[in-house]
Amino acid sequence: MTPVEWVLIAMALAAAAGGGYMQYQAGQDAAAAEKQRAKHDADVATQQAEQERLNRRFDEAEEIRKDRRKRATMEAMYARSGVLLTGSPGEWLTAQAGTDAWNTEQKSAASRQGQNSLLDQADIIQWSGKTKAKAYEQQSYAALISATGQMAQTGAMAAKSSTKSETTAKKT
Repeated sequence: MTPVEWVLIAMALAAAAGGGYMQYQAGQDAAAAEKQRAKHDADVATQQAEQERLNRRFDEAEEIRKDRRKRATMEAMYARSGVLLTGSPGEWLTAQAGTDAWNTEQKSAASRQGQNSLLDQADIIQWSGKTKAKAYEQQSYAALISATGQMAQTGAMAAKSSTKSETTAKKT
């Protein structure tokens, strides 16, 4: 083989190695970026769930305060007027307190369901990110294997070419 052929073979091997490494590194970078994106998105969903919990806690306290004030006003009005409804005003106020508590609990249950949904979403985002990152990593390893194969093929072709040129040189 001539020196030019050796240089061309070396260049082909270097190109295959460089290209394979660049694809590998790109895959590793994509995997790291995907993990970071998934962690960020999961953290955002977790923070939203926490904010929902805090908002509901505040709203619930406000609803209880308003309900107590409403019942106190009603109780004062009944006491001042002396008017009776069907059943005693005390029974009616007790029933109203139960209804108010039930309404507040229903809103709290809906809020807890929303919080749980956000936390589940955070878990799914994390899992999805890890899965995508693993796929990127697998692609990067496949690029290395492919580059190794290209280098082996180039080396084999060079050896075969070298053998043919040596055989041709001996015949002449």
